[in-house]
Amino acid sequence: SNLMKYFIYVINGNTVGNVPSSFELPLNTDIARLKNAISDALDAHPALKGTVDMKKAVICRHDDAENVINIIETTEAEWANIKDHLVTPFTYKPDEILYHIDIYKTEKAVYLRIDLSHAVSDGVSLGMFIREISRAYDGEKPEREKMTFYEYLLDESERMKNGSYERDGEKLADIYKGIKIGGSLLNLDHGMDLNKII
Repeated sequence: SNLMKYFIYVINGNTVGNVPSSFELPLNTDIARLKNAISDALDAHPALKGTVDMKKAVICRHDDAENVINIIETTEAEWANIKDHLVTPFTYKPDEILYHIDIYKTEKAVYLRIDLSHAVSDGVSLGMFIREISRAYDGEKPEREKMTFYEYLLDESERMKNGSYERDGEKLADIYKGIKIGGSLLNLDHGMDLNKII
């Protein structure tokens, strides 16, 4: 899609193309279980495991690729410096996967860093992904997604070819004719209890 290409080419190397999040978890968090939960969530959402082919302007699928989740032991003093540099821009070099996920363990806590590429994610899908991790940590096996953005792009392309994209736009313009909307349209409740993510 044009939006995906925008994030890959125009926002390349800029943190505007990141959808980051980090969490402080209790020191008694089971790190192996957390890593497995993240891995299960990644396997359920294989679009995140893609890489970008800059020459062809496509995202290449790697559904069966090994999940890269780093576990880093550090100190609380070092963490104070690390946390200010967690968001690193996606540059879409040939082997760069579309997520950066690290688990940091200090003497005080466990910190989870999740950073997804905006080319395949947004704030809503980040919230969904975090809920998948939480459920997997609690022992529930995430269900593999049935429709990814790849299928969406195929549908979108077909809709543009057959004219339904324009017809739908005209329908919506007619429905909302004369309606003025102020403020943000996005006032979403993601249903996340940030005190009990994991």
